[in-house]
Amino acid sequence: MGHDYLSALAASKKVKQGAHLSAIGFSMSRCHHMALRAAAVFLLVSRSALAAQSPPIHFKKLTAETTLDANGLFTTTEHVEIVASNDAAAMQVGQQEILYVPSLEDVQIDDAYTLKADGRREPVQSAIYDQARQNSPIAPTIDDVRQKTIVFPDVAAGDTIAYTVTHRAKAALLPGQYLAAHLFSSVIQIDDADFTLIAPSNLHLFLETHGVAFDKSETALGKRYHWHYRSQGPVEELKPVAVLRLDDIPHFFVSTVPTYEALGAAYWQVAAPEMRVTPAIQEEADAIASGTSDRREQARKIYEWVSRHIRYVAIELGQGAIVPHSADAVLNNGYGDCKDHTVLFVALLKARGIEAIPALMNATSAYDLSTVPTFLQLNHAITYLPEFDLYADTTAMVAPFGTLPFAEYGKPVVLATEAGGQVRATPVLAPGSATVTMTTNENLAADGHLVGTTVTSATGPSAVMLRQLGFAIQGVGPALSASKLIELRGMTGSGTFDVQSPTDFQQRYQIIGNFDLGPYPDMASGRTSFPIPGGLRTLDYSGDGFMGPLYPGKLTDKDPTPCYSGNVSETISLTAPHGMHFTRVPEDAAISTPNLSFSAHWSLDGNKITVNRTFGSRIAQPLCEGTIRKESAAALAKIVDDSNTQIAVGPN
Repeated sequence: MGHDYLSALAASKKVKQGAHLSAIGFSMSRCHHMALRAAAVFLLVSRSALAAQSPPIHFKKLTAETTLDANGLFTTTEHVEIVASNDAAAMQVGQQEILYVPSLEDVQIDDAYTLKADGRREPVQSAIYDQARQNSPIAPTIDDVRQKTIVFPDVAAGDTIAYTVTHRAKAALLPGQYLAAHLFSSVIQIDDADFTLIAPSNLHLFLETHGVAFDKSETALGKRYHWHYRSQGPVEELKPVAVLRLDDIPHFFVSTVPTYEALGAAYWQVAAPEMRVTPAIQEEADAIASGTSDRREQARKIYEWVSRHIRYVAIELGQGAIVPHSADAVLNNGYGDCKDHTVLFVALLKARGIEAIPALMNATSAYDLSTVPTFLQLNHAITYLPEFDLYADTTAMVAPFGTLPFAEYGKPVVLATEAGGQVRATPVLAPGSATVTMTTNENLAADGHLVGTTVTSATGPSAVMLRQLGFAIQGVGPALSASKLIELRGMTGSGTFDVQSPTDFQQRYQIIGNFDLGPYPDMASGRTSFPIPGGLRTLDYSGDGFMGPLYPGKLTDKDPTPCYSGNVSETISLTAPHGMHFTRVPEDAAISTPNLSFSAHWSLDGNKITVNRTFGSRIAQPLCEGTIRKESAAALAKIVDDSNTQIAVGPN
């Protein structure tokens, strides 16, 4: 949904691609930390700059040999060889990070060297460093993932870096269970990837393999499972997708857990002890809920307290140990990741006699669960309150009670309960929940300056987006934020924002933008026609994102997109320069499909022209695909045409 303005405000956060090359290798060859590896795959795919015919970096060899015991403990030895075809690639691959969790495994670098183009081997001597993961120094007690960094000597164009590493599990991710997920990206060149798993003959494994060669045999050591993969032809250009589907990605999954219900039950076993109601939890819950006997109101007050007082540290479920910290520890620390938020929220509710259940879900653009259960598609934890039949996510920080971010509607969830796991789904967004109102009043001066005010207000998940933008504006500053937005929209000028507190939890949220844009002398003199300017609009043009993107780029009408019910109303009033008038009033527009409607109404009052555009969507499923997607894409293209409707001024 919506604006890439947040990305512009966060532009200072750089990602080092070289670090993710090792992560992609592990996603293909490790048995552990599934969400971490999958995230690395998707991140590298999304940032790939590989050429279609001659990738600067490719994997010459990936091998992993894993021995698994009956308790879910494993030993894996993997060997990786990466070729750098040019100097830039050599700089990227010259440092590799091996991620691991000390509480779960021991990691030993058995060999590491640079293989020069002329055949010489230059071994890594002492340049192997054990350190906290680079992107998480803020919460060392929350993020238990560390990294061993290998710095390779004298890497140049045409060289190969190679290393062999052994992982020995000390504890299973889930007690007694083994889960593995491996993905292969079509934009990464892999010459030879070979994976072998030896497991006890009496250990039943559940397998899912897609687009990868597979065979199975019996050996003296047990059952041997073998997968082989190599890129089919040249690497592909990155294809934009709005919905991630595993069937589009070669992969294989292995699990001792038969169903997602069983996975939910297993997660309950490790999480339940951490949700214990201690005297400190009871005291805090009583203090928060004081003053009301209404149970829903008590739940709301506890939700808002956790959202406001427990800082969210964004570490995906499955990155490292999945056992949350105790509710007491999270309360004392004042911060936690998603599973820690859930543990504390559940414990505080439990202290007031309100049932609450951890719900595991996917917070990205994936809407399906794999056949074989792993944590690949369960990278986030929220809370289900059965008494009120609602889901709550305290990590959203600014979402009113009962409201979720857009990405969490219509998603499968695995409930972790004492009676066993359950697979359900969060509801699709109800009609009337998400609304946006934008009002712009602006004046075009004789010298071409465009001066005015834009008021943007929203409810539901649209307000969550607007509140997150309010947070970003507070962090950057109102004038600089306006400047960045003006630049992002391809305009010149200055402005500032008036921002409400993002954490007031009211249903409606508002941002006011004041602007002085231009100058645009050709517009003011009548030498050119132009679309009516949208001012300092903080959310995107009418309807963008509700039924698919208005500007799809390479996304086609055959590609599914997330879809939501919603309503947008935008009114823009523009006053002509003194002594000028608008030469014509554009015709009204009306566009509709069975799932969306759009209208534009123009009016003229003296030298002020006004357009009111309204958009409405109504859909009872989480995705637009098939006929609905095709109809929506055609309608959205017409809405884009309407946004370019031209007006012009002339002398009185």
